[in-house]
Amino acid sequence: MLIFGYFHRSRLLYGLPAFIDQKSKIERVDNLMVFNIKRLLKLTNRTNSERLKIALGLPDLFTFLVQRLIKLKVKYEYVFEEKLTLYDKSIKNILDIENISSVRIGYNYLYNKLKLLGTKEGLNINQGFIQRLKHRIYSWYVNSDFILLKFMCHRGSIREDIYEKCILCKNADNGIKHVINECEKLKIERNILLGELNEINNTKYEELLKAIEYHYYSKRYSNTKAEAKKDNKGIKLIKEFLLTMYKKLGAENNKRDDE
Repeated sequence: MLIFGYFHRSRLLYGLPAFIDQKSKIERVDNLMVFNIKRLLKLTNRTNSERLKIALGLPDLFTFLVQRLIKLKVKYEYVFEEKLTLYDKSIKNILDIENISSVRIGYNYLYNKLKLLGTKEGLNINQGFIQRLKHRIYSWYVNSDFILLKFMCHRGSIREDIYEKCILCKNADNGIKHVINECEKLKIERNILLGELNEINNTKYEELLKAIEYHYYSKRYSNTKAEAKKDNKGIKLIKEFLLTMYKKLGAENNKRDDE
């Protein structure tokens, strides 16, 4: 994702805002962008694109271009002390705002689009989520980062369309809610992590999946060292739990292959 950010998205955002009115072409570029992200992260093409975008804080390319265009307009007017009206009509058609005077308008637009995407998936996205993504959740230097993203995209043997029955306990119907919240084979690890996350976030969740989603998507961003330490600890514990879970799932998959 660092490669994508530095070399791919930076070049797309450099000139593409000028073509903000050509939505069909932007959608084609957006589809190609998502395809390349999946390849970079070694995710299959079947990975839910909406889930991936939410997990990475990337609503869609059009939203980023709107935010970028607003930023460029505000910066131009500040530096050159003259109005830039070339794109006012395009921006007004999108935002229905007459006076664009702050980059915050663009950031709010991006956040609202991301929040809407999250709501459709039953997720509550906090306004500080994108900041936490950059500074707390991913470093992209360790394998656990990819395991976490894989889980947030609901990939692997936890999916009911891959296995009808849970391959760990072999009794219940398969699915992410069962594996994370109910499966007996993960009971010890589940109880430990649930207790830790509730203590870190001062919450009282009874289901681990909800606690993980809260810590990932809904936790408020804070600059204090104490909160940063708690935030990092929670992410570390979630990654460790998921590594254990996927290892157990992998071992059961190997047994099935041997049989």
